[in-house]
Formats: sequence, C-alpha cells, structure tokens
Amino acid sequence: MRNIISILTGAPWWVYIILVYLLYIGFRAIKPRTIWLPKLFILPIIITGLLTRNLFTRHSFQLDNLAMYILSLGIGGIISWLIFKNTKLIFDRAKRLVTLPGGYTTLILFMSIFVIRYFWGYIEATHPTPLPTYLMYSKIASSGIIAGLSFGRSITYLHKFFRAQ
Repeated sequence: MRNIISILTGAPWWVYIILVYLLYIGFRAIKPRTIWLPKLFILPIIITGLLTRNLFTRHSFQLDNLAMYILSLGIGGIISWLIFKNTKLIFDRAKRLVTLPGGYTTLILFMSIFVIRYFWGYIEATHPTPLPTYLMYSKIASSGIIAGLSFGRSITYLHKFFRAQ
C-alpha cells in the first residue's frame, strides 16, 4: 500500500489536472450529444500525435518499431470497428452534425489512455536505462492499440455518415 501511495504522490501536479479533465469529458459523453462531424477527429489526432511523438522521441526510430506501431494501430482500428459498427447514429447532413448515443466508451478509452501513459511514465522514471526490447514492444503495441481504438471509432462513424446518404 505504501508503494502505491508513493507512486501516486510522486506524480507531477499537472498529471492530476489532465486526469480531472479526462474524467470531465468522459462523464459528459455518457449523455447523448450532437457534434460537428469533423470534431470526431480532433481527439484521435491529438491522442495519436502525443503517443507517436512520445514513442519515437524516447526510443530510436527503427523500422521494426514503426512496423509494430502500424500493426497495433490496425489491430486497434479493427477492434474499434467491431465495437462501434452497430452503433445507432442520427445525422444532419445539411449541417454535417452527428448525434452520438451516450455511453461509457469515451470514459473507458480516456481512462485506458491515462493508465497506460501513467504506467509507462512511471516505468521510465524509475528505470532510467533503456527499456528491454520486450517492454519497448509492449509500450509501442499498447500505444498503437489505444490510438487505433480512437481513430477506428471516428472512421467507423464517418463511414456510416457517407454510407447513409
């Protein structure tokens, strides 16, 4: 228990601001909401950008790392499509609006991102030596799957928008 408390109290203060913001957005997504269609891609772009920048600035850019990231991104996208393909959406074509059903998926996605980023941040902070290959691949795969889940949902919804016309 003491280790968990020291892990939590050792985090920078801004980490908790991010956590509160992610919780706020996640809880707002529990209720149905109408958003502008391009807005679906803002968060996936930010998530993917942050995860990709972090991966390839902390680790040397190598072709196998990139291949692992692209593969896991695709796996996350496929999983996301399977989860969201039957989601009922309401579209306003003239205004390019989509009404999303409420649910816990956004909250779960955000908390997954937070926990994974926190975990890898802790590992790197407490072990300053380069990660062993298997851990590096695990980090790359987890980041790719999370980014793929995020993008996959948006692409699935966009596909449904154009298919419904």
